[in-house]
Amino acid sequence: MDDKPSEPQCVPELWFEDRNLIIRAGTSQLRVYCGILAAQSLVFQDMLSFV
Repeated sequence: MDDKPSEPQCVPELWFEDRNLIIRAGTSQLRVYCGILAAQSLVFQDMLSFV
């Protein structure tokens, strides 16, 4: 059995080259715009307040 972690894979539908935040969830990677997340979520707004 291979204990090596899986390499992250980009989710094409949620990978935008001109965006400024990469989120990794499990083995999936998303590249999104932090402003939209912050505007829709108080949790992301707090986490991204340093930007």
